[in-house]
Amino acid sequence: MIEPFPNLESCLKELPNGTLRIETYRQQDNAPVLMSSKFKALTQGKGLMELYSVFPGVEVSFSTFLASKVKFSHESLDEVLEIYYCQQGRLGWEMENGDEIYLGSGDLSVHKASFCAESQMSFPTSYSQAISLSLDLNLLQQKKPFIFQEINLNLSPLNNLLDKNTQLTIANHSDLQYIFAPLTKISKTERLPLLKLKVLEILLFLTNFKGKSSQISAYASFKTEQIKKLHDFLIENLDKRFTIEELAKRFSTNPSSLKEIFKAIYGAPIASYIQNYRIQKAKKLLQESQESIATIAKQVGFQSQGKFSQAFKAQEKLLPSQYRKLMH
Repeated sequence: MIEPFPNLESCLKELPNGTLRIETYRQQDNAPVLMSSKFKALTQGKGLMELYSVFPGVEVSFSTFLASKVKFSHESLDEVLEIYYCQQGRLGWEMENGDEIYLGSGDLSVHKASFCAESQMSFPTSYSQAISLSLDLNLLQQKKPFIFQEINLNLSPLNNLLDKNTQLTIANHSDLQYIFAPLTKISKTERLPLLKLKVLEILLFLTNFKGKSSQISAYASFKTEQIKKLHDFLIENLDKRFTIEELAKRFSTNPSSLKEIFKAIYGAPIASYIQNYRIQKAKKLLQESQESIATIAKQVGFQSQGKFSQAFKAQEKLLPSQYRKLMH
């Protein structure tokens, strides 16, 4: 669904397109490095990763992307666990085996680093902010931080996840929001001390998590590509209306799969997504063009100015004419 970009442009304004910059923060120059030394990326757009070495065997990365997709390449590390938390935006992650999962704000994925050694992220909303943890569980066992020893932290459940060669996904859990939220409100210089506590909180949550794997499904990449083509078709034909059955026939899929995968990728049912898209495009036209409201209504697919005004006010709490006046 189209969403107003958060204020990400300012932190990425110095980066040219096609760039992914990695900034590294360590307490000691000789601190072990996990993923960052073995990491390559090809970006369609731009991004910034701020990487913190927190404990031996633990790295935390804050990533910000204004991009359509990013391809990643790193060593296939079976002993390293990746914990990825989506803060804002939406992302699809195609793993090495060809399966693709989609994460929205508040969703979390846990998997072996070997799953994503050669992988690709796509960003349906064109932006994403996330926090990820890389854990070398072997190194953590050998050099267990004192704070872990004090509470006798048992990492066996995470080791079991590695042994089972499975992926855990957790959808928008309130405890995770509580854990991660403070990290977005402090300066970079204050992050490292707080991260020591937050890493412990995250590991306590995961090692004690009793819920089943969430309903975030993985989809074959060829199926998601069909839905992305469907999305582009709808956007290119905003002035037309299509039934689910017509779309399913055109894109050679069944209606239930079409609806399910579209919502997984774009975070909303087709009808509400397109309705929102129409309103967002109308807002841009109202700001940037001198076209009449009736003409704009037709351009974004409304049968009449009256229906357009009704839908616009329901979403924006203003009539189109009021919105245009406010923006000029």
